[in-house]
Amino acid sequence: MPFTMINNIIDSHFSKTNQYGRNHTLAHYPDGSSIAGGQPSENTFYTHICYSTIKLALETLANQNKPEYTVVETGCSAHGTKSTSIWDKFVNAFGGKVTSVDLSKSYVNLANQQTSCKTHVEHSDSLIFLAKLKDKIDFLYLDSYDVDFLNPYASALHHLKEFNCVKNLLKDDAVILIDDTPKSPEWLDGGSKNGLYREVKDVFNENMSGKGSLVNHFLSQIGANKILHQYQTLWQLNGLPKNLYDIVICVGSKDLDLIKSQIEFTKRNVIGYRNIYLITNDTSLNIEGCTTIDENIFPFGVDTIEKHHGNNLIRGEPRHGWYLQQLLKIYAGRVIPNILDKYLVIDADTFFLKPTIFTENNKCLYNWGTENHGAYFKHMAKLDPEFHRVKSDKSGICHHMIFEIKYWNEIIHKIESNHGEKFYDVFLKNVSHLHSGASEYEIYFNYMLKFHSDKIKLRKLNWGNSNIEKGLSMDLDYASDHWYKRKK
Repeated sequence: MPFTMINNIIDSHFSKTNQYGRNHTLAHYPDGSSIAGGQPSENTFYTHICYSTIKLALETLANQNKPEYTVVETGCSAHGTKSTSIWDKFVNAFGGKVTSVDLSKSYVNLANQQTSCKTHVEHSDSLIFLAKLKDKIDFLYLDSYDVDFLNPYASALHHLKEFNCVKNLLKDDAVILIDDTPKSPEWLDGGSKNGLYREVKDVFNENMSGKGSLVNHFLSQIGANKILHQYQTLWQLNGLPKNLYDIVICVGSKDLDLIKSQIEFTKRNVIGYRNIYLITNDTSLNIEGCTTIDENIFPFGVDTIEKHHGNNLIRGEPRHGWYLQQLLKIYAGRVIPNILDKYLVIDADTFFLKPTIFTENNKCLYNWGTENHGAYFKHMAKLDPEFHRVKSDKSGICHHMIFEIKYWNEIIHKIESNHGEKFYDVFLKNVSHLHSGASEYEIYFNYMLKFHSDKIKLRKLNWGNSNIEKGLSMDLDYASDHWYKRKK
């Protein structure tokens, strides 16, 4: 019965002909195959390029047998595909509501005229609108920012931003459909008959082919099920995503002036995260989409650093906070309730400027620097004689790092067994160079290279120092705006 209803919706919406033509570019053959721009043969019919993916999306939803469905669409369609009308027909048949958003006032007005009271199309910037949604989503359709198939990155990035706005609202079995992302040049609308075919074929990149390319990469990384990829890409989540990680950022008083901007860049360009945790002693800090963690719940504090390092000022500045934030990062996986097994630490003054992944094939990815600060390695050796710099040309100092709790637990257990004291006490008491005498990044980076090199992958990112007030260098993958340079 549900599939009969879906057939009725689809067949009443998409017409079929025995000739190729505008809005009839997908050839269907008796054996069940379909080809964009395919040649006619006996019993072939032509229909819309999105026919198969939209039909399968609705069948997948109907098969869930829910009492109602929440549908969210970006880029309403009152012409061509008229997708907004299809979703409206679906919720009228199966229950639920449709929420759509578009920048064009005329498109919004027309789509609202063409649909029932179960559908509402909002005139707004999609990123602003999506960020305000609260209801859990059963079906997400992304089709806003027009794509240039010869240079699709801008559109792909915009759709990733849209996806990031609502990804935490997606139900565990949510269905996701993304328009204008051809699997190959042959899956352009019309296939080889498309006027752009030859140009696109010369430059085609399967990893950057259209609107959904960056979202596709994320969904692949978390283990979502790719149901069908033709001109559109159809996905379904299948329970708890794989390879997700949380983000941890320590926010000190010197970072409060830029943390909101930093978070915007983080949300926009860090791919694959679940939650963002801000560790701070300012519990009034409240940034949308982030969870504030009071640093006082940790088993140490500034007084612990003072016990080991005294009240000395180093070059006129206290360094207690610098050591405290290192320990907060290390212990975040032990202290923050329900944090994931993997968590990405990002320095509060570091801005990711391009979409960046941190896991691949269940391995964590690591960038590196070239710093060679001897005090860090002397400190490591005091913690354990097996700890040393593994690669002479690579340093873990690069202002972010993804940690796995189990490996920090190994490190902590090893050091506590060696010294018979709490790790944080051992960490602090063995600092001999108070200005810069220890590095959590170097400890973890070199530990993983020495003991678990098969579990990680090194990949180089382009990074440097910059100044947010003067403008960040968008040629970089990420940049750091250090306080000591900002204060000058």
